[in-house]
Order: sequence, then structure tokens, then C-alpha cells
Amino acid sequence: PRSWVLKKTPPGGNPAEAETVATGVMAFTAAADGTVYYSTGRGVYLLAPGSRSPKKVNGRPLVTCLFAAKM
Repeated sequence: PRSWVLKKTPPGGNPAEAETVATGVMAFTAAADGTVYYSTGRGVYLLAPGSRSPKKVNGRPLVTCLFAAKM
């Protein structure tokens, strides 16, 4: 549902200043370089550090588990 929201808390951790990164998020993971990957049930998206525009990287539906591995 769109009510499932992924938020980013700024350094220092004040939750009142948390910024919405994406809505409708089913699963997410963060890579060591700060890249965020998330699933909305309609695809998997990548959000690069400093970017506000996600890039769809996979169209697989209903992905409920993600992980980022350092290779």
C-alpha cells in the first residue's frame, strides 16, 4: 500500500526531520556506498546517493526481500 513509506533520517538522527524517500515500499536495502534499493510490488528501484530520481532496475512483481552484497 502507498501508506508504507521509506524515510531517511538525517545525520544526528532526529526523526522529526525524516525525509520521505519512497512510498508503497515492500522491501528495501542499503548498499555500503549509500545506494538504496527498494521494491514497490511493481518493480525494484535504485536510488543513488544524492539523487531524488529513482531508476527502475527490475520489473519483477512482488519482490519481498532484498539485500546488497559487496563484491
